[in-house]
Amino acid sequence: MEKRIITLEVQVEQITKSIDRIDRSIEVLLTTMDRRFTELDRKFMWCVRTQFAALVAIIGLLAKLANLI
Repeated sequence: MEKRIITLEVQVEQITKSIDRIDRSIEVLLTTMDRRFTELDRKFMWCVRTQFAALVAIIGLLAKLANLI
């Protein structure tokens, strides 16, 4: 009976260590993903601002050509 209990305790320890490793891996993955999404968000906003500035410049040029200004 005691041998079975010891075997179960060892198995539970191994499973606990595996779960801890998985938890650490998930934390690293989430940190990496967060960093990449932050970088992507900055690049996306830069692209949107550039397109908006180009749109304003085109509207200004069209208005000047039509003598609206």
